[in-house]
Amino acid sequence: MAEITGSTSEQSIATTEMAQSAERINSKSIQTDQSLQQMLATIQDLARRGDDLRAMVGQFKL
Repeated sequence: MAEITGSTSEQSIATTEMAQSAERINSKSIQTDQSLQQMLATIQDLARRGDDLRAMVGQFKL
């Protein structure tokens, strides 16, 4: 009986650790997604600024 109790306790601990690990992975995935969204917004802004600059420079005659 003690072996069953010990095994059950070990399984419970392992399950808890796996759940915590999965939650950490999920949290990191969310952080990564947020960072990628911020980078995308920055890239889009830079592209717009580049287009604006190109248009402004295009107005000058050499």
